[in-house]
Amino acid sequence: MASDNPDRNKRFFSGVFREDVDGVRPRANVHMRWAGSFSEQCQLLFRDYLRVHPEACDRYAARKRELVEQPWDDVNDYAAAKTDVIWAITYDAYQWEQATGYRPGPSDA
Repeated sequence: MASDNPDRNKRFFSGVFREDVDGVRPRANVHMRWAGSFSEQCQLLFRDYLRVHPEACDRYAARKRELVEQPWDDVNDYAAAKTDVIWAITYDAYQWEQATGYRPGPSDA
């Protein structure tokens, strides 16, 4: 377990994973989770909630659009800046899960 990644059920990679696109080397963040872990199940709930609740998807997208305009020296600062909207949506998703009996489908991986 790396000291910069204390979560035993998730691995995080940040970097350039694709070829240049018109001279730009696009950066990406990749999250990998153990199948069946709480971390994976929580992210599947978040994903599926956004898929059926466009207003929540728009709220999340708006926050990400705000943040992309700022310079970030550390990816952890960017992640922290999204935390409030992520937790609010996660709470709503949990309420939806309880009301509907939702169960996550398979991962997109």
